[in-house]
Amino acid sequence: MLKIRLSKVGKRNHKLFRLVVSEQTKDPVGDCLETLGSYDPHTKALNVKADRITYWMSKGAQPSDTVNNLLIDKQIIKGEKIHNVSLSKKRTAKMEKSKEADAKAKADAEIKAQAAEAAKVQAEADAKAKAEEDARLAAEAEKASAEVVVETPAEVVAEAPVVEEMPAEVVTETPIVEETPVVEETPAEVAPEALVVEETK
Repeated sequence: MLKIRLSKVGKRNHKLFRLVVSEQTKDPVGDCLETLGSYDPHTKALNVKADRITYWMSKGAQPSDTVNNLLIDKQIIKGEKIHNVSLSKKRTAKMEKSKEADAKAKADAEIKAQAAEAAKVQAEADAKAKAEEDARLAAEAEKASAEVVVETPAEVVAEAPVVEEMPAEVVTETPIVEETPVVEETPAEVAPEALVVEETK
């Protein structure tokens, strides 16, 4: 099977790559069927022969993941990019724990939001019930005051003559108290024995 891939060339600290078409089982540095272009990762410059790439792809050549992503960036081919990052077991375990923690945090947030919504609904229901109770009490008070107002004139009319008659009856029925003269004792009426005792002294 034919593969379009990168072949490393260049210096030690300044790597350059060639796009080559070769057999999948062959070494990419070795012989190739055709050189299709070059790629400089430092400047991100990609120079390719677009017509030759489409020709080899029509013959069944498959691009490697990196070449596929580079060609999609240059819009030479269309499709989705391939994620070619391999993760270690330790890293995947850490990512799974992170996902579980995020899911748990999201679930907790949803529970809190539901609790807050329930509390809000309960508060609204309590406020509505209180308002209805206040309205009912106000209506009862208003009804009671209206009944008192209706009953009060009849009572006032019935009681008004009684109030006027009471002072007249009180004046006529009060008995007149006559004062009796208080008799004062005179010293002449003192017993004669007391006088005799006084003289002997």
